Amino acid sequence: MEPVILALEEKYDDEVAFIIVDVDHPQSEKLIEAFNVSSIPVFFYIDPKGNIVGNDIGSKSFKHMEERILKDLLGKKK
Repeated sequence: MEPVILALEEKYDDEVAFIIVDVDHPQSEKLIEAFNVSSIPVFFYIDPKGNIVGNDIGSKSFKHMEERILKDLLGKKK
């Protein structure tokens, strides 16, 4: 797992659920299809109602992902 994700998970563990999917595991196939995953890594920002409110493809910085979490999921500005 990327160090950025570990750091974000540690900081926002009480507010955001982080779910890591092993795309090489056969049980992940339906999820990969449902989310139309064609690149790795890909990050989906899903609100509490289950709506995808954003996504990122490729590795991103801590700052970028933190801003997305704050804005898209927590409705806050840094």
